[in-house]
Amino acid sequence: MRFHLIAGGIVGAVVVAIVAGVLLVGSGQNSLAEAAGRLDGQNVRMKMSIGYTMDGEDGSIAGEVISNSDSSRAKIDMEFSDGSGEKVPIQMLLIRDETWYTFDGLEELGAKWVYSVDRSTAPSTMSMAEFAEFLANADEVESKGETQIGGRTVEHFAGEVNAREVAEETGGETAKRFEKVLGDRDFFIPMEAWIDEAGRPARMTMSVDAGGESMSITADILEYGVTVDVQAPPESETMSEKEFEELTAG
Repeated sequence: MRFHLIAGGIVGAVVVAIVAGVLLVGSGQNSLAEAAGRLDGQNVRMKMSIGYTMDGEDGSIAGEVISNSDSSRAKIDMEFSDGSGEKVPIQMLLIRDETWYTFDGLEELGAKWVYSVDRSTAPSTMSMAEFAEFLANADEVESKGETQIGGRTVEHFAGEVNAREVAEETGGETAKRFEKVLGDRDFFIPMEAWIDEAGRPARMTMSVDAGGESMSITADILEYGVTVDVQAPPESETMSEKEFEELTAG
């Protein structure tokens, strides 16, 4: 399994899901602007549960993510489970295009971390405030009423985001890579958010289905304003993904 591909999908979805929740705070520009002001620059700690299909393989992931506000740096501690039912604890560090991952037994192969770089996914996103302003005119948002999450009263909303428009608004390399993968097609991502009384997302869900590959994500925000200190491991402690695959082939 190429863990970095799945990890890239996770952190790429983090900022989208969080800020999509801002969209769902209310229908007026004022409430969106207020929410954007509260969330701009906010790092987050969240519990995530993911189901995916990739390269014909089904699997699930569960664990915790700490990410900065634009998802350019993140730390992921999760447990992967593939179709065989085997569970593998994995720790990942992500800095833009670059990923380092480690797991029990890796040091027996001569390194603490496996390093990979993926130039096919978007390297950056809009800030939370920029994304919130962009989402102000999103369509088909509806309130589904109040409920309780963890003893808190929250309001449940649902809507869609057009990923193509997000990429175009972000511009630069992000837009180029999106166009390479999906061309000029609209790509709608269904989302739901549960907003607490402070106007912040408490839970988000989203689903992506493209070209036979799919991912569904549920994220519970545990904490806002956390410290995110993600640094690249020493080169002396890493091996390339190509080296890892050669050592484990067969």
